[in-house]
Amino acid sequence: MTGRSDKSLVVLLAVNLAREGRDGGKKLIDKLNSSNTAFEMDIADFQRLPAEDRKNMFANFAAFVFGNSVLSLERALVNREYDHKDFCNRYNLEASSFHLSKVEVGIEEREELSYEKLSTMHSLVRQDKTFAIFFKEGIQAMPNILRRFLETGGIIPVIQEDILPIYESRAKFLVAAG
Repeated sequence: MTGRSDKSLVVLLAVNLAREGRDGGKKLIDKLNSSNTAFEMDIADFQRLPAEDRKNMFANFAAFVFGNSVLSLERALVNREYDHKDFCNRYNLEASSFHLSKVEVGIEEREELSYEKLSTMHSLVRQDKTFAIFFKEGIQAMPNILRRFLETGGIIPVIQEDILPIYESRAKFLVAAG
């Protein structure tokens, strides 16, 4: 996360939720590591976790990804392009908290947003200033690179079920005040 002060209050709230997810994931990993074996976030270790710990870890990870995604969406609207390298850099900076592998930027580093895509995104933000709409009926309006990243990881249902209710309950006060 950057220390820039030009972010909207809603995006600052999302970034804070990402930090809560990062910190929650780190606490859970520290708890797991206090047992006799070191925990690494690979599929085998993850599958061996008790169901409640597995659910909590994935929810913390979803909060982390959600907050970074909202920040990237705002930046995409301002800059008229999605910068996947920027998203990956923020992700990778914090990934060690979850013992996650770093994500590679890949071939598609930036996505210039068409007038139509930008228009659709702006329309969604006018409907829902919290950006939560992008994780519900507005998924297809996201920049394609970001949407594919979220879909590939299977994180969208967790964001919808576990993260959006928390985020929206907090964000409604900011939107009402603004």
